[in-house]
Amino acid sequence: MDYSKSNIKKFNDSHFLNSLIDFSPLYFLSIWRDIPINQLSSHVSPKVISDLSKKFRYLVEITKFPYQCVLSSTYYLYMLSKKHPELKGYGSERNLMVMALMVTNKMLYDNTYSNKTWSEISDIPLDELNIMELEFCGVLDYNLNIDPKNYGIWENYMRTLVAKFESDSVRRLNNLKTSRAFIQEKLNTRQKINNPPSPVTPITPVDEYSSINRSRKHSLY
Repeated sequence: MDYSKSNIKKFNDSHFLNSLIDFSPLYFLSIWRDIPINQLSSHVSPKVISDLSKKFRYLVEITKFPYQCVLSSTYYLYMLSKKHPELKGYGSERNLMVMALMVTNKMLYDNTYSNKTWSEISDIPLDELNIMELEFCGVLDYNLNIDPKNYGIWENYMRTLVAKFESDSVRRLNNLKTSRAFIQEKLNTRQKINNPPSPVTPITPVDEYSSINRSRKHSLY
């Protein structure tokens, strides 16, 4: 029974992590550009969204971070936007995303990746990365410890947002499938109108070596 519960938890954690990876880049863009998530596609180019999403997934997967690490990184960016709203829209979301993951890694684990490694996997020059880290921590007043109570509240909040994101994604996909089916039906109907069936039943040619003829021929031998 314990193994069963453990496997279910692992599946749930893995599913949540995967959904969180999809959702987090959109959340970063939303809070940093002050645009509702459901309006991002109208204000941000698809390439920006796609590039940020691919980079975030790459970083999380190559570092093998659990969902707790990803959650903490979103919390840091949220606190950054609340403490210093004047910084919104300034700088690169990609760099902020890297900083949030890097600082989270150092806060949660004793054995962490070096800045040199982060520079290599993020494609940010090491000197620039070091400066960005100091600025990121300084803006947060080096108050990087997350209170367990606040973390619990944050996790529940993010799980709610991710669940809504999943639900909206499924609904959009279903709507897209319905639209495609409707369009295909219209095309099929139009094709039938443009190409009506022939009023004369076509005559099927009879092979002289039909089964009857063949049986008669064979009987001669």
